[in-house]
Amino acid sequence: MRKWFPFPCIMLFILCNTVFANKDSSETIAYKFALVLSGGGANGIAQIGVLKALDEHGIKPDLIVGTSMGALIGGLYASGYSGASIEALARSMNWDNIFSNAITRSNKFVSQKTEPGNYLVEIRFDKKLYPVITSQSYGQSLYDLLVPKLIYPQYFAKFDFENLPIALRIVSTDLLTGNKIVFSKGNLITAVRASCAIPLVLSPVESDSLLLIDGGLSSNIPVRCAKECKAGLIVAVDVTSPLWPKNDLENPVKLVDQIIALSIAKQKKLEKNEADILIVPDLLGHKNTDFDNIDSLVQIGYQACTEKIEEIRQALLARYQDTISTQARKDSLHNRESTPVKIKSLTISGNTSTKPQIIRTAVSIREGDTLSEKQIKKSISSLYSTELFETVNAEIDTSDNLRFIVNEKKHWRMRLGLRFDEYHLFEAFAQPAYENLFGLGVLSILHIQYGQRREKYALDLEANRLFSPNFSNNLKVQFYISKERLIKRELQPDDIAGIDVLTLKEVTLRKSGIFGVFGTQLGRWSMLSSGIKIEKYKVQQSGLLPYFMLRLNIDTMDKFPFPTSGHKFSASGGFTSKSMGAEKSVSKVDLNYSCALSIGKYHTFSPKLSFSFSDNPLPEVEQVYLGGAIPEERYQDIRIYNYIPFIGLPPMAFRGDIMGLLHLDYTVCIKKRMYAQVIADYGYTWKHSEFDRTSAVRYFLRNSPVGIGLSLSIETLFGPLKFSYGQLLKDFGTLGVKSKPQFYFSAGHDF
Repeated sequence: MRKWFPFPCIMLFILCNTVFANKDSSETIAYKFALVLSGGGANGIAQIGVLKALDEHGIKPDLIVGTSMGALIGGLYASGYSGASIEALARSMNWDNIFSNAITRSNKFVSQKTEPGNYLVEIRFDKKLYPVITSQSYGQSLYDLLVPKLIYPQYFAKFDFENLPIALRIVSTDLLTGNKIVFSKGNLITAVRASCAIPLVLSPVESDSLLLIDGGLSSNIPVRCAKECKAGLIVAVDVTSPLWPKNDLENPVKLVDQIIALSIAKQKKLEKNEADILIVPDLLGHKNTDFDNIDSLVQIGYQACTEKIEEIRQALLARYQDTISTQARKDSLHNRESTPVKIKSLTISGNTSTKPQIIRTAVSIREGDTLSEKQIKKSISSLYSTELFETVNAEIDTSDNLRFIVNEKKHWRMRLGLRFDEYHLFEAFAQPAYENLFGLGVLSILHIQYGQRREKYALDLEANRLFSPNFSNNLKVQFYISKERLIKRELQPDDIAGIDVLTLKEVTLRKSGIFGVFGTQLGRWSMLSSGIKIEKYKVQQSGLLPYFMLRLNIDTMDKFPFPTSGHKFSASGGFTSKSMGAEKSVSKVDLNYSCALSIGKYHTFSPKLSFSFSDNPLPEVEQVYLGGAIPEERYQDIRIYNYIPFIGLPPMAFRGDIMGLLHLDYTVCIKKRMYAQVIADYGYTWKHSEFDRTSAVRYFLRNSPVGIGLSLSIETLFGPLKFSYGQLLKDFGTLGVKSKPQFYFSAGHDF
């Protein structure tokens, strides 16, 4: 018996050692497997492929640490979204808008769609009228993306990232001290937005006493953060960008990016070396600003992770005898979302000037409603489209209180614009404005436009009185003065020589007046309005023109210029009479319909039908003028002449009281922001005395000029550059118009 005594003692010793060793290990290792996701701009999309590969092989981390783009992707993954669902989300995103403050056109009311972004520079001023320098974007597109997706996970986690389906840490940088800030609790959406605040591109995020910017400035591959969290196996993904070549450093944003990259290169190298396993997708040839190749980026990340899967598996087996470190240790996202959350109260924070009722009316959620992703998305979009706020965020706390967090714009602003075309030559405008009179969102604008051939001066007061997110009244009052200088060609008889002599004479045309309109907006796509205009003009003769009008606008176009889908319809009718003070009674009707039909990604057909009719001869300032390429999207109601573009004709080639026009253009997107167009116009205009209803259609078909042309357009930071050529198919002697090449050029936004 004695010889067997040592064996049980040895076994007992080993067992005790194992137990206490495991106890010590559990005390030192808080997480078995940490996945570290780096910053990298567009290249960060490759990390979605890494997540897909891990999902396919059944390997899931129990801690995610993310910086910048890694924080965005990691935040979604830690909240319960799979790699495949994040990929689908990335594909559906318009990444061009991420760094833009522009409101999606479909989210605007019709009254807002008539004002395109036709300015070169916008300067904001504080209450003391000191200019405020801002970043390129406030980052609202990130809130639009993240709030509907993360508000539920954040609610169920009770604002503690430890309670998410996968524990999460978000890295940001305090701009005031340079310190690394690690978020483990609080508003998840704000934390992700702060981590993505690239200097000069996205504005910093204020949080308590901190001013937060891109986490990549303090830790672009945050391995040390994972170590500080006592993670066991640390797998890091490096999608950070190489240094920019010399020829790219002329871009100021890339120059700043280069300076930052140089300053953090040493820190990045140290943290890479501290990872247990490093995944480095081959991103050679991919720029961190190019979001056009999402499929390729995801596949590269997937391939890079697949090559490391066996190494990860073996490392987990060696450490824990398990390849899956967390198996639904918390409820899944989908199970949690099946639990309805009823809103007990609704509060607003951050509005310093705007009345609370404006905000409450704009959102589609009411107390007692059940919270849904669709409602949150719609409410945030509706609030931002008021154009009163830089950003709109939302959260629901543990007491079921829904809070909208707004950051108001600086409401004083100045816009400056500049353009050129071959007809009006150089023009510029300055537009000081205050965008929130009385805290009710009343917009007041002074428009000062001066050019070599025309001038426009206007004072606008405009208000949208919201009754719901999809219903509002629009009220606008405008005082204006317009001038235009034209070279008139006249044939003067020479009695001595017995011939007619062509004389050129410059004339200045003026009109001034007041215009008031009241409209009801139904949905985001239609508006019915009525108004009155009292106008005094001096062309060849002076006159007073009081005018009552009724107008219907329907607009679902996705963008301007170069729409790819949608319809646009306008119908207006109006009249003036001697009893109103006019020289004669006239009634007028205008109809316009256009649409954009795309075939594939690059080809778009855009037909347009236009018709104008009056029951009596119109004053010269109200007639229709066909010819040229002079689009005018802003301040149409105060222009001197009613220009209608017609390819192949010189500007204002001929005029009339009644007009019919068929227009078609076929647009090909040659490459990003470059378009080629084939254009055709077929139309005619009659003076009222020449119009015969019984033969009008037959006359139109036989005698209307046909113009065809080509155009090349490039979208630039300074507005579109457009080169066009057109020619009539044949001469029209009866109109005094010959078929000869016409060339058109314009640079800058139309205004």
